Amino acid sequence: MPKEIRYATIPETFDETKHYIEQLPAVDMGEYMWVDVVVKDLDLTDAPVEPHAPIENEPYMPKPTTEEVLNEVIAVLIDKGVLY
Repeated sequence: MPKEIRYATIPETFDETKHYIEQLPAVDMGEYMWVDVVVKDLDLTDAPVEPHAPIENEPYMPKPTTEEVLNEVIAVLIDKGVLY
């Protein structure tokens, strides 16, 4: 007969905007299996972004505006028959 699995409760101090949960391997406690958790801090620092080195003869491609993206999405949806 399989043993009951018991999981640790997440602490009340857990804040999903600042922490994450790591589940530890199950431990055989005799009558049941125990699975503990550890609360760890999220790394909220942004990694430095290295500037993109231009490729020789690479054309400049400006980012599309929100309006351009929406117009393209709407055109595809009309083409697929989702919108009329």
